[in-house]
Parts: sequence; C-alpha cells; structure tokens
Amino acid sequence: FPMPEAMADVLLGRDGSDPGLARLQLTDLQVHVLELLASGATNRSIATSLDVPLHSVKRQVTKLLNVLQCENRTTAATKAVQIGLIAPEHRFRAEDTSI
Repeated sequence: FPMPEAMADVLLGRDGSDPGLARLQLTDLQVHVLELLASGATNRSIATSLDVPLHSVKRQVTKLLNVLQCENRTTAATKAVQIGLIAPEHRFRAEDTSI
C-alpha cells in the first residue's frame, strides 16, 4: 500500500527540502542490512557480506522492523522501497531465483 507523503515525511523526519533524505535516521550499517534483507539475503549471509557478527545483524533487523513498524522482513523491504529508503532494485523478486 502506498504511504501518504505527509506520513512518510513524519516517519522519515524530512523537512521537505531534500527528497533524497529518505534515510530516516538510519546508520550506514542499517541501510546496508536493509538493502541486503530486501534482496532476500538471510541474516547469516548479511553478516558474512558485511563482515559483522551474526548477533549484530539480528539486532539491526529487529531495530529496522521496529522503526518501520513492520512484523516481518518482506513487509519491511516493501515499505522501505515505497517510502524511498532503498532503491527498488534491492527488492527481492521471485524470478531472481534459479531452481
């Protein structure tokens, strides 16, 4: 569901002057975790990719779910794209998998 712009502004803390400010108040690590999460990566693969401990990734995912007010990773990834936190190319698509 598309989020009304005014609600996105409040959630993102934007003052309206910079449309690229859609970073909430996320750390660089949180943005990287969110991008990898949205691409379908597991916590373990995110930890390996970013060279951080698994427990750090789990903690960041929990924080992201809370900040985005989402119950699961899929909803968080979708919402992050919708409100401009991450670019759409980071969003996992079923056709990206090869079985």
